[in-house]
Amino acid sequence: MGTLRKLLEKHGKRKAIVGLTAWDYPSGLLAQRAGGIDMVLVSDSLGKIVLGLPGSIGLSLDDMIHHAKAVARAVKTPFLLADLPMGSYEISPEQALTSAIRMIKEAPGVSGVKLEGGKEIIPQVSKITSAGIPVFCQVGITPQRTIQTANDEEGTGRSEVSASEIFDDALCLQNAGAVGIMLTAVSQEAAKLMRDHLTVPTIGIGSGKLCDGQMVFQSEILGYQDPCVPQWHSQFESIGAKSLTAIRNYVKEVGEGEFPGDELTHHLFTGQNLDNLGLDGLVVD
Repeated sequence: MGTLRKLLEKHGKRKAIVGLTAWDYPSGLLAQRAGGIDMVLVSDSLGKIVLGLPGSIGLSLDDMIHHAKAVARAVKTPFLLADLPMGSYEISPEQALTSAIRMIKEAPGVSGVKLEGGKEIIPQVSKITSAGIPVFCQVGITPQRTIQTANDEEGTGRSEVSASEIFDDALCLQNAGAVGIMLTAVSQEAAKLMRDHLTVPTIGIGSGKLCDGQMVFQSEILGYQDPCVPQWHSQFESIGAKSLTAIRNYVKEVGEGEFPGDELTHHLFTGQNLDNLGLDGLVVD
């Protein structure tokens, strides 16, 4: 299993960290087999992408553990990180540690957890890291807090004030023990400020190229949906469109009596004949 040490060593050499999300065993296998992936995140975006929920707020800790277990069965080389969902860490540091321990113990292979928020989650970060569990923190756009931050255009470092606030949050989280900061939809200028002044890796999610690494959604770079409307990432393939074409071809071939073909059909062994099976007198209703 990939270790935090390997990730930090790469950061120390100023080599770009390559991150990818995964939500189940098949997407985990893709991340593993592709090669070159340093970190895999079991993201709570699975609420919307995999389960069809309006967003991530409806996910439970049990949901996240269930999916993390599936991903962990596939991912062996990259560092494996999992989101703690809304409601599983905000109440108290003790609740946060309990949730983090559950994730690590019940999903063997998961090596760290991610929390969303700024200075308000410092006690939670300190408590979890004191138990030896690595914590990444997400600043900028925080989907778990969409009720509070909806339509907040100033919350992504696009002004000097908000950039300074996000930087202050990131610095405090680093000092509290966070081993990495994820920057979601943060302005590139603010991202560069944090990359240049923080000692832990900064991982960009739609925050420009001036980060220590990148994290992308498989659903966006592969084009799961058809049509795909990327939120932050380029589309490298159109899996959704190709899947629809394949299914429509299947429907057509069944309807026209072409599927299954002879290559998919079993036959009696050579020399055998149903007439020799003693079916005389068989009554068929």
